Amino acid sequence: MLKPNKYLYFYVVQGNYGSYGWEDLAESDTHKEARYNLKEYRISSSPWAHRIIKRREPNPAYFSMLTAGFGF
Repeated sequence: MLKPNKYLYFYVVQGNYGSYGWEDLAESDTHKEARYNLKEYRISSSPWAHRIIKRREPNPAYFSMLTAGFGF
């Protein structure tokens, strides 16, 4: 049985609209898709800053496996 990864990794496009700091706009599984989303956001709202960050979050499958045990 394969052990699932502890974390899920994905890319987030963020925009800074000047009042509340960086806000999440879109999530993507691949960097290519995130770059496409970034390009679209830059076209639609030109004067504002946008960026791509890589984020990780806990994998629910991993933590449910821990509570259920390894099957020994």
